[in-house]
Amino acid sequence: MKKYHEKVELLKNYYDKFGNYDLAVKHMIEDGIISDEKEAKGLTLDEIGYVLGITRERVRQLEEQAKKKIKQYCIKHNIKYNDF
Repeated sequence: MKKYHEKVELLKNYYDKFGNYDLAVKHMIEDGIISDEKEAKGLTLDEIGYVLGITRERVRQLEEQAKKKIKQYCIKHNIKYNDF
């Protein structure tokens, strides 16, 4: 099994406990494990997949779906957007 950074392992434990990524990050901040949300950002697709229990390919697919939805919303509401 692949070894992940200690904070990624902790994030997985918190995610498993609370079943919600944002809630897991919130509790890690409250428990003093991380100082702010920025420390939970910047994970690789592989690390995110590990935390959520899905493949990195599925993470990539979800990312693409989210980008499409944001782009469609911007077009529908005449909001300028940068190419994601």
